[in-house]
Formats: sequence, structure tokens, C-alpha cells
Amino acid sequence: MKIFVIGGHKCGTLSLHKWFKERKLKSIHGNFWCNNQELIENNDCFSDHFAEFYYVNKIQELLKYKNCLFILNYRPLEEYMNSLLKHLLNGNYINKINNWKWPSNFSDRILNTHKTNIFIINYFKKNNLLDKLLVINICNGNNKENTRKLEKFLKLPLKKNILIKKNDHNLLPLNNINIKKYLNKFDIEIKSEYEKIYKEISNEEYLNFLDLLNNKDIT
Repeated sequence: MKIFVIGGHKCGTLSLHKWFKERKLKSIHGNFWCNNQELIENNDCFSDHFAEFYYVNKIQELLKYKNCLFILNYRPLEEYMNSLLKHLLNGNYINKINNWKWPSNFSDRILNTHKTNIFIINYFKKNNLLDKLLVINICNGNNKENTRKLEKFLKLPLKKNILIKKNDHNLLPLNNINIKKYLNKFDIEIKSEYEKIYKEISNEEYLNFLDLLNNKDIT
């Protein structure tokens, strides 16, 4: 069995990776796995480095693997943007890179994930593959419910003592309490990238793919 996590980064991919390993599955997180056939051949589960780089052209290749399953992980837009923001700023802070520049592809990553979500739902519906796809918000704090959904979808035996868990950002050096002071260093860049995103989509529109999944019209 191959399990491909094809939703955006900072949307529970690390939580899924850790859970897979707890369930004794061979899991790869990042490493641009979808471009590395050897990695795919030698492991069971794959997450990160997919939606944010819009690798939807790889879907047909991935579907060739026997008993393959796909997880489209997501979270609300504002949560997603703020999580990516904290991730990038912590990377800068931890590595002490004084001349670090705000990444020009911040908004591209978010918008690529948005496009990926819509593409995946349309593709799997059109090709009658929805039985191979689980759409799930790992980051909503419903650890027990999310774990049961994963076990059912992946046909794994129930393990009451192994629950998927949302990562705690307050354990990071720049946590939810002290990050505001550090944000001022990149105030202009952050505002510019957030504005680019909100010109394309609103918080409500970002979740339209869920309506598409449930056969509702998107206006």
C-alpha cells in the first residue's frame, strides 16, 4: 500500500508523518518525494512538498501504484497562512541568518495549494476515484475522531493509545506569545504577500472545494 498526502504543507503533514511512523509504516516527509521514484518504491507514506509546489501533473503516475490511497489534508486559509508565517520566521530565527530575505514564493505556495485542492476534487470525481481519497482537517483538534477516520480509510486496526496530534507551535522559539515583536522586521513583506493572496481568494472561497466535493454549486 502507498499512502500519498497531497494537501498543503503546514496543514498537518508533519502530524500525519509522525502518526504513520507510530503505526510502523515507512514514512517520508518532504524531500520532494514525488520526483524520486526510488523513495516511493522503498517507502509506504509520503507527505509535504506536493500541493504547495502544484505537482498535480504527478497524479497519474502515483495512481499506477497498487492499492494506492490519497489524503487531501487542509485547514482554513487564515490558519494556513499564519502557520506558514510562523514556520518561516522560526526557520530564520533558529538559523540566525542576518541577511535572510522574505521568500518571494510565500503567496505562490498558498495559492498553489488552493489550486491543487480544487484540481484534486475535480479529478477524483471525474474519474470515479473518490473511494481512494480522504479529505480531512487534521488541525481542528479532534484527535480521536481524526484518528478513527484515518484508520477506517486506510483499513488499519484500531489503536486506542496512538492518536494523531496537532503540533504545538508554542514549543517553538517564536511562539504565539512572543512572535509579534519579531513580525515587525518583515512588516512590509508580510502585508504585501497577504494582500496578493486575498486579491485572489477570500477565507470563504478557499474552502469552496469542500462544496465541490459535496456536489454543491460554487457561485
